[in-house]
Amino acid sequence: MKMIHAILIAFAMLFIGVAHAAPPSVLEVEKTIASGDYTKAKSQLEEVLKVNPDSIVATKYMLEIVRIENARDNQPSVEYKLYEDRLAKLEQAKAERIALAKKIQDEKEYKARMATMWKVIFSAIFIFAFGFGMYFLVTRLQHRAEIRRQEQIYEDWCVATENDLVDLGAIIERARNRTYANSRVSEALAALDEDNVDALGTIKARGVINQEDIRRHIYNARTYLTQRCGERF
Repeated sequence: MKMIHAILIAFAMLFIGVAHAAPPSVLEVEKTIASGDYTKAKSQLEEVLKVNPDSIVATKYMLEIVRIENARDNQPSVEYKLYEDRLAKLEQAKAERIALAKKIQDEKEYKARMATMWKVIFSAIFIFAFGFGMYFLVTRLQHRAEIRRQEQIYEDWCVATENDLVDLGAIIERARNRTYANSRVSEALAALDEDNVDALGTIKARGVINQEDIRRHIYNARTYLTQRCGERF
């Protein structure tokens, strides 16, 4: 218990010593100056400057007190010049710190603006690339779909035409089995049958097909068979 009591007393004394060692506040100094006790004010400012030698406020007050003393004594002092130079250096250092802080802040803002600008640029590039890619993909799919549609149309035409040619071939064969007084009819039917076989072979092979020629062949054959042979379609 005695040891704890001693420790508490030591801490209390240390706290009291620190409290007494604390320099006067600016408000206390201003009250002292306002009372006209410049000697005490000067002493207080010296305590402040010992703890905080970079205090511009304390230096200004000290310079003003020295100026008053010089005016009262009617003679300049080295002390005044000392505090004047000291204040100039402190204000210059403060101005440099402010300028440096502003420079750092300007650099941060510049970097932030550049970062935002590059984000916008990259976003625009990405959107453009994505849009172009989607356009290219959709166009390509539409093109493939159109090709498949055209191929299906062609295939349907081939199937329908093949059926027409088979039916036409059967009619030509039936007409050729008849006996005609005019030999030209037999020759024409033979030519029609030959053309029909060729067209049917081309359709089945899906080779190079001239659709217009095949349509013309079917039309001419049907017309001839209707007019010359009396066949109905």
